[in-house]
Amino acid sequence: MAKLTLLLATFALVLFLANASIYRTTITVDNDQNRPGRESSCEQQIRQQSYLEHCQRYIEENCSSRSYNRPSRHLDSCCEQLQNLDRQCRCPGLERAVQKQLEESEFGREEEEKQEMYQVAEKLLEKCEVEPRRCQQSRDRF
Repeated sequence: MAKLTLLLATFALVLFLANASIYRTTITVDNDQNRPGRESSCEQQIRQQSYLEHCQRYIEENCSSRSYNRPSRHLDSCCEQLQNLDRQCRCPGLERAVQKQLEESEFGREEEEKQEMYQVAEKLLEKCEVEPRRCQQSRDRF
């Protein structure tokens, strides 16, 4: 009888543990990014940093057709603006800076010149010694 009771208790314990492992908790995080009329955190940070205006000026100064081999007066300010962004916002911020620079341009730019602007922008991550050092290659420009 004791063996039967022990066997039933063991069987009940196994069933209890199996049943307990079936249940899972799902946590849903509402990050407000998909709601109309709300800015994402990165968009808000980029806007607060004036769309990385100093980075835009640095990029403009350092494209080969405009480079005069002089040190940029905008590099330190650009680095400060990048440091004020969260890590995950730096690549989108630089991409937005190049887009703003292209929008300000009076004339259309050749595709090679646009690509050069994106390359100069990405090199800023290393020059400013901020993470990430490179933007993901899966993006359109970076």
